[in-house]
Amino acid sequence: MIAMPTGFGWLERQALQSVEYLYGGDTAIVSMKYSNQPSWVSFLFHQELPRESSLALYQAIKKEWLALPSGKRPALLVYGFLAVAAGV
Repeated sequence: MIAMPTGFGWLERQALQSVEYLYGGDTAIVSMKYSNQPSWVSFLFHQELPRESSLALYQAIKKEWLALPSGKRPALLVYGFLAVAAGV
């Protein structure tokens, strides 16, 4: 799962635990902090920053994921603002 955190790097524990539960712990979750500022400051004054970093992370991971043989690819999940930014 690719997850986008708040500006301080927080991820919703319930979302992560739900994915872990659904897949029996056979998961990998990746994220990237996009700012040292509170998320509301980033969204107010640097609206492009979360969107651009979300897309960069998503595109890099999806490129590697697509390089795997189609029958060997794990499920690719997205969570948070990333889903909106990536249009998935």
